[in-house]
Amino acid sequence: MGLGDSIETTRGEPWQLSDGELLTRVIEVSRTIAELQARRVAMMGEVEVRRVAVEAGYRDGAAWLAAHTLLEIGEARAIVGLAGSLLREPEIADAVAAGEVSARHAAIMCSFFENLPGGFPNAVDEPEAFAEARRECREAFFLASGIRGTVGGMRRVKDTLDATFDTGEVRHSERTDLNRFDLSRTLNGRYALRGDLDAESGEMLQAALSKLSAPRPADDGTRDPRPPSQRRADALTEVVRRFLGAGLTGDEAGERPHLTVVIREQDLREQGVDLTSEGDAGGYGDRGGGAGSGGDATRAAGGRDNGIRVPWTPWGGTLSIAAARKTACDSDVTPVVVDDVGVPLAMGRTTRLVTQSQRRALRVRDRGCAFPGCGAPTGWTEAHHVVPWIDGGPTDLDNLVLLCTHHHRFVHHSGWTVDIHDDDKMPWFTPPPTPLGPSEPLPAHRNSIPLLA
Repeated sequence: MGLGDSIETTRGEPWQLSDGELLTRVIEVSRTIAELQARRVAMMGEVEVRRVAVEAGYRDGAAWLAAHTLLEIGEARAIVGLAGSLLREPEIADAVAAGEVSARHAAIMCSFFENLPGGFPNAVDEPEAFAEARRECREAFFLASGIRGTVGGMRRVKDTLDATFDTGEVRHSERTDLNRFDLSRTLNGRYALRGDLDAESGEMLQAALSKLSAPRPADDGTRDPRPPSQRRADALTEVVRRFLGAGLTGDEAGERPHLTVVIREQDLREQGVDLTSEGDAGGYGDRGGGAGSGGDATRAAGGRDNGIRVPWTPWGGTLSIAAARKTACDSDVTPVVVDDVGVPLAMGRTTRLVTQSQRRALRVRDRGCAFPGCGAPTGWTEAHHVVPWIDGGPTDLDNLVLLCTHHHRFVHHSGWTVDIHDDDKMPWFTPPPTPLGPSEPLPAHRNSIPLLA
């Protein structure tokens, strides 16, 4: 059966197939996809050899491929990189073309032969031993590949071969001078991460993220809805948050999240604040945690007339008003007064919003994330202002509640409301109204569990 025949057999609606036909067609489609991917790699190798993409005005074949397909540039570069490697490894290329080795397995094999360990026979001094060693290594890889092969198995073969020819020199996987980490802000305001770490650094990162990225089922046994990639992202954010909270990085970053509140002088004057003396600027900074500055900060963050309309960060990004409110909940805050064109006029003193003693009291009261059904440990939580600080909310226990990072963000971006009841001094959470009417308040997580003592 040719490639055209294989594609033809995939036509038709899956629901029209019997169980046996459905399983057979899935296998046929998978084989067809593998064959097409192998052909694409071979063709992109020829594109690179002929340099037709460069002659067409593109930086390289990967840029051309990404521009004319749905592939991202990273995926395109992986394809072109493998194509170049297979041009230097014809035996592996033949196995890929025959469908005996997958593209990912081939990439692992090529990476070994392109970075041979120091004890490998020298091609010039020992040509016969060199050829024999390459053949034996190739066979070891081929045995671990195929339908039942896994990427983990291929990596173990590579590690074993590296150890076999080890001379005590630093392995390619352990070279720290090759480490790379890129962090860039995207056009939509998010951040993209890309990196390449040595084995030891990677293991440390895995260890740091492992427990924090584990699934967290709900109390009723409901599975954690977050996919693994989201759990790892949440874990990385939590590691950074704890590290900054420990104050171990010196003057620039050795502090909790730091919010610079930009306030227009015009807004302050409308509130009767005089900035003609240095003492007034410092006094304003002292009031950074109280209700007196909240309305001013809200106007600076939300913007009106011709003022600065969105909160911005020292690294050039901007925050939504909801994100600024969340950051201000549990941060060090420095008010900066600017004129109508954004030139700084005065800067107040940095104010710690939630003190350590208040945090200890919150831990005793809330015993972790207070959001109903969560209960994440106190070490994972942040102090949330029920009435946002930049809206004039005071920083005292009757206006604070512990929330994990996920539920802190959720509360700020959803219709849920939080109230501290006067009778029991405990937080209560009210979901958004439904078409049937208002929702009933729910008790904090610790109050929803019967206490034994």
